[in-house]
Amino acid sequence: MVSTGDEKVQGVAVVMVPFPAQGHLNQLLHLSRLLAAQGMVVHFTGSPTHNRQARVRLSGWGVGTFPNICFHDLPVPLFSSPHPDTHAAVKFPSHLQPAFDSCLRMQGPLAALLRSLSATTQSVVVFHDSLMSFAAQEAVAIPNGEAYIFHSVSAFANLLF
Repeated sequence: MVSTGDEKVQGVAVVMVPFPAQGHLNQLLHLSRLLAAQGMVVHFTGSPTHNRQARVRLSGWGVGTFPNICFHDLPVPLFSSPHPDTHAAVKFPSHLQPAFDSCLRMQGPLAALLRSLSATTQSVVVFHDSLMSFAAQEAVAIPNGEAYIFHSVSAFANLLF
């Protein structure tokens, strides 16, 4: 058979885009482990600091058992994390705003990763945290991409917000 150069090498690439907070990272890390155990290649994205923490958590599961979980360090600028203002009139957790703003800087590098995976796989499936919705925009921008939102909080908490 003659190669046309258009063949995709792998079937499905799964990309995880968690919000960089422990409860959010852990949920998508557990999902990554379950998918990797089924033989899927999982690309876990995050800041170098948060990926290092995720690797430490994964090592307790026997990291050699999951060679198909690949970590991608996306550049995220350092940000201050002020203390919460318990006397604020508006109870929005404004002390988290620097983290939200910093995460937006991941959009460009994430888009580049998705384009790279798109060129070598039949399908790119993105699971993104509900706080990282820009990932859905980047997933649908590639011809073989699809996005799924992942709520890391309980269904009851989703009803409240």
